Amino acid sequence: MSSGATVTVKSQNAALMSSSNHGDVIPSLTANGGINAMAHGTANYGLCTDGVKSTDGATRSVPASSDPVTGAAFPATCSSGTAAGSVGAVTTSAQAIWSVAHATANAFQSLEVKAAISGTTAAHSDYGDTLTFVATGTF
Repeated sequence: MSSGATVTVKSQNAALMSSSNHGDVIPSLTANGGINAMAHGTANYGLCTDGVKSTDGATRSVPASSDPVTGAAFPATCSSGTAAGSVGAVTTSAQAIWSVAHATANAFQSLEVKAAISGTTAAHSDYGDTLTFVATGTF
């Protein structure tokens, strides 16, 4: 690749964990190839995107990457700004969110982090995860 960029994400826990009770988690579901619909009453956590764009508003031709664990497309496509839609499971391995194999200017991507709880999810105000994003330019 003579020019372009790649952005990856890595989750510390592959779940939202309570810092006061580490046994209480909201998992990032890996069923269904790692892409799961958000549903009321089903505990789930993950990422989705509405695609990569540039300041001219054109969507760039950026292929979806594959989840290194399941091989599913990652991240899922958002129903932006709503609780509905699907999310891609985050893992403790680096996963490519997007890459572009050509020169680009002012490219950006909107990501959404979504979470849902079940009726049996323990109530805490301290669920969290650390997501590490790495952007790598190629020249």
